[in-house]
Amino acid sequence: MGAINGHHGLLLMPTVPPVTYATWNPSDKASEIVLSSGNKTATRGAGSFYASVRANKTLSGKQYWEVSYSWSGSGSVGAVGIAQSGLALSSASDYAGNNSSDVGAWGPTAEVYKSNAIIATYGAASSGTFRFAFDAATGKLWIGTVASGWMTGNPATGTSPITTMAAGTYYPVCTICDASAVTANFGASAFSGSVPSGYSSGVS
Repeated sequence: MGAINGHHGLLLMPTVPPVTYATWNPSDKASEIVLSSGNKTATRGAGSFYASVRANKTLSGKQYWEVSYSWSGSGSVGAVGIAQSGLALSSASDYAGNNSSDVGAWGPTAEVYKSNAIIATYGAASSGTFRFAFDAATGKLWIGTVASGWMTGNPATGTSPITTMAAGTYYPVCTICDASAVTANFGASAFSGSVPSGYSSGVS
């Protein structure tokens, strides 16, 4: 037998790079946002404005991820969703769900906003886990909770998304305006819910 890759009888396999999953981005956040747990958990520090943070990877293809939340204030204390780069990160008037280019599921008021209007509601809870499925090619977005399932439709069959976004570049996002904690699972850990058929497990 001849030498293979310079070694007699030894076949060297190509190196497969490890998968790097998204986190909240320490370089793309309001100064009021405090990150911990390897940039997976976002909490709110001092300040009086809406404070937001985007993930460090954009959404592409069909991707599924989850975000656990604990709303510790009263009223609309925080939101998780998706946004483009134009969302103001520290603002008295801009937040996830305020524009046509972003969506935010707010808690504990149990409302999903887009263009500053309610597009869906869910079972109110002070803590829990949101589920997201986004098809970047079609702009279709599904939001649900682990406790109650998808709010509308079924991402596996592509039916009845909660909304359809215009073409653009989107990031997972969260907005916090009270002492709440938001922990993202972009695929580095096992999910609480089931990944829809045809979707990638996480944002990488």
